[in-house]
Amino acid sequence: MPTENALSNPRPLRKGKGRADAPLEPKKKPSRKRGAVMWTSGKYVRLYCKILVIRPTGNNQWELVSTEHSAEGTTKHSLELCKMRWYPVLKLKKPTGGAKMHPLHCLVLAIDAEICKSTGTYVMNNKANNNPYGDLAIKFQRAKDNMHRYKMDPNCPPKFNIPMPDKDAQCRRHS
Repeated sequence: MPTENALSNPRPLRKGKGRADAPLEPKKKPSRKRGAVMWTSGKYVRLYCKILVIRPTGNNQWELVSTEHSAEGTTKHSLELCKMRWYPVLKLKKPTGGAKMHPLHCLVLAIDAEICKSTGTYVMNNKANNNPYGDLAIKFQRAKDNMHRYKMDPNCPPKFNIPMPDKDAQCRRHS
């Protein structure tokens, strides 16, 4: 004689899992909001300038970065959006073989090193670094020159997943 649990638990008679009914409405595909635009290389450079000047270490300073960056452009950029344009580029892997890093990736690494250096100086000497740009004006100019040399349009979004070709290495291989 079957137990009470077996009688109260209605299961399909066939083996295997029962098929769920299909939903009436199709699932929404992830998409951008209406009016959203891709970030151009110029916007990245402007954001990195703001990050260098403000040197964010906490959430309050990141809010200041987002408000300063939004004040320059026509669209409002949130705190999370500014962080999403900084941290993924900072964490990119360095390319190996006959490829060079993206100029904006080099710039981000230099800015991060400068922020770490100024934070360490503040902790050790108990005073802030008064020169907000330091020697990074040269790095900014080098990034812009490299983007021009690689024929990157400043009005197009950067492609960080494609490594830059090393023209010097190609010449050495063919020689």
